[in-house]
Amino acid sequence: MPSSLYKQRVEEALKDLRLCQENIFTSLVNIAMEGELKEWNETVVIGEKFKFDLELFERSDDANIQILVKLFNNIDTAYESLKNLNNIRD
Repeated sequence: MPSSLYKQRVEEALKDLRLCQENIFTSLVNIAMEGELKEWNETVVIGEKFKFDLELFERSDDANIQILVKLFNNIDTAYESLKNLNNIRD
């Protein structure tokens, strides 16, 4: 049976994976705003809020965005696998 410190390290790894996903998502938004969404971005009023979702990027034709989407999804798979393997609940 793994020690409590071991489980703590796994939980820290899970937090790190979520942080990676947050950073990748930010990169997706930034790349799209300078690429496929550039025209739209130029029409948005400063201070206006818009909620992006992964589905928007999954439909992108941009190869860079597709690579990052795949990485995002792979991290999600690893996250769920670690949770299940270690019987960790959110």
